[in-house]
Amino acid sequence: MVIPGPQPGSGTTGRCHFEVDGFCSGSSQDFASTTASSSEFPEEGGLQERDRQFSLATSGGYYDEAWQTLIFFDWDDTLFPTSELFDIRQFDWKDKSCEIPADLEEELKVWRVAVSDYLHKATSLSRNVVVLTNSKRPWVNHCVERFFPEAACLFGEGSGLVKVVYADEVPECASITRSRSGGIRCVRSSTDRMEEDVRMKCTRAKRTAMRRECEGFYSQYPNQTWKNILSIGDMPYEHDALQDVTFMRQGPSRERLRSKAFIVPSAPKLKELTLRLQFSRLMLPAYVHFDGSIDVDLTSSEDPIYTLSQALEFPELLGVNFPLAAWGLKETPSEAFVEEALKRLTVAVQEYVANSMLGQEFVR
Repeated sequence: MVIPGPQPGSGTTGRCHFEVDGFCSGSSQDFASTTASSSEFPEEGGLQERDRQFSLATSGGYYDEAWQTLIFFDWDDTLFPTSELFDIRQFDWKDKSCEIPADLEEELKVWRVAVSDYLHKATSLSRNVVVLTNSKRPWVNHCVERFFPEAACLFGEGSGLVKVVYADEVPECASITRSRSGGIRCVRSSTDRMEEDVRMKCTRAKRTAMRRECEGFYSQYPNQTWKNILSIGDMPYEHDALQDVTFMRQGPSRERLRSKAFIVPSAPKLKELTLRLQFSRLMLPAYVHFDGSIDVDLTSSEDPIYTLSQALEFPELLGVNFPLAAWGLKETPSEAFVEEALKRLTVAVQEYVANSMLGQEFVR
């Protein structure tokens, strides 16, 4: 059975078509109400059959809509320059009177724009963007208040906001903290190899929190299947947690779950993190629209661009020549070089997503 979306001129809102200047998503409520009332549904079987057919249709063709996409971000060294500020620069997060040096403030200005743009892009692609941290409340709030107070309005619960979830607050999960930061920052290691018990506890906490978020998000209508879940972080915890959650998921036979896990290099310098956020903001639509699962560890990749191009089936990405400084593999190039690379990446991703959406229209 083909379940059509709203037709042009019908006065209803359906899937928003790709636009050159950006990406947008249709309204889940409008689509759901329009589809549920479609005469294409058989009368026999009633609501249960309609719910089943609707869930089946969205599993295949509407997985990349904002109301079907769930995005998890780690906080420390994924969005926020934790290592640079607290380990290298030795800032005391509790001392708000400590002045930020002029050179660092200039770097932070660029980072603030990059992380803000990144989160805005994420909330345009997903109805549930979650910062999931093993730190203890209110670590994220402290970081924002101290170094980016203007961003406080980005966080919260509701449409267009980024939800902050502290994994240690999930029942049966103990907090893993370090005392030198006041007992609220997640434990970090100075080496690449984490002690197994710490890794297991951090992974278990994030796995439990992720499962709860997934179950809540994918219950917007009866028989909704899990479809499109992304996790991006600099440690194995969130990667392993997502792999566990999706592996243990026992969905209906019609369910097609796309699990997309990315591990990025840890302890980035501030300029490196900023460049990575600029890159990731442009790449995020490609991650969301990719019709398949992704498992990428960029910490061990000598060429992250090649690794991503292979995972996304995106050979045009190789021609972008994006600076490897985004993953700490080269020195940061000039601003002019970065600007041109970002322009090339913008065009490449727009074409990639446009072709992806065009292919999906044939399925629908």
